[in-house]
Amino acid sequence: VTSQDKHIASMIEKAGKGCVIVANKFDLQRQDHKREELEKELRYTLPGMSFAPVVFISAKDHYNLGALLDQAAQVLEQTEIKIPTGVLNRVLNDAMERRTPPVVGPSPLKMYYASMVGMVPPKFLLFVNNPDYCAANYLTYLKNSLRAAFDLTGLPIVVELRARPKKVESFHSPERSRKPARPRKK
Repeated sequence: VTSQDKHIASMIEKAGKGCVIVANKFDLQRQDHKREELEKELRYTLPGMSFAPVVFISAKDHYNLGALLDQAAQVLEQTEIKIPTGVLNRVLNDAMERRTPPVVGPSPLKMYYASMVGMVPPKFLLFVNNPDYCAANYLTYLKNSLRAAFDLTGLPIVVELRARPKKVESFHSPERSRKPARPRKK
């Protein structure tokens, strides 16, 4: 992996684009243990691309080109997924029940509800008691839970934590929210 590869990977990650990592020249070493070693090295040198699947090909021998096209098509399909709010909330509640959040502040993290607010990349908005109460590793756990539940392969996932307002403000303007004086009957 060259510095140019790392630079391109960081550009993909920052842009929030889908990605498939393609390892060419696999005709030189087609052993399974080499594949595992190479994938481990790719994951280590490109840590921000953990969401991207790796496909080993040989352009010379046309080895695994079908798998590459299938993987690219699957990533493209994932960009069109719309997740209903109810299903999303059940998945996140199940994840939080399986592994309770660590206490980071004076009280534990509570999630009130979540919604999908963007598609490329998939962006989720979670309303919580306080975003500061969520540890970074727990946020990663929630992203991985979403990736596994909805098979979001090849796409970065954005999760935004937002504090739920304590009380709901009136949606009317201040002038309209005041009741007009009623004329008195004589």
